[in-house]
Amino acid sequence: MDKVSYVGNADVNAIDHLYKMYLQDPESVDIGWQKFFEGFEFARTSYEDGGVPENFQKEFKVINLIDGYRSRGHLFTSTNPVRERRKYAPTLDIANFGLEESDLDTVFQAGEEIGLGPTTLRDIIKEL
Repeated sequence: MDKVSYVGNADVNAIDHLYKMYLQDPESVDIGWQKFFEGFEFARTSYEDGGVPENFQKEFKVINLIDGYRSRGHLFTSTNPVRERRKYAPTLDIANFGLEESDLDTVFQAGEEIGLGPTTLRDIIKEL
């Protein structure tokens, strides 16, 4: 049985009435409905208009940089002792990931991704 099937079986008008009461005074409805409507409001939040905090967006840019090193970092190495590797120029510059020089000393939670914990972008790159 679905965890929220009771909502689909409920009277839509009754839920609408509870929601209107919640909007006027959240304390006027049962705590269970308060939590339900809090989740509903959260789900309706739109971040397409740039409402996402800049540091939140930058965290994902740092994660993309880490993934870039994971997928292309081997192109920097000398793994064949018999012959020289062809010259590649992987584009792992921070600017290609939407980051700037001023971000190098900013602490990012994305350091957790490589086992460092929260640390600066400079230290993350040094570890990569």
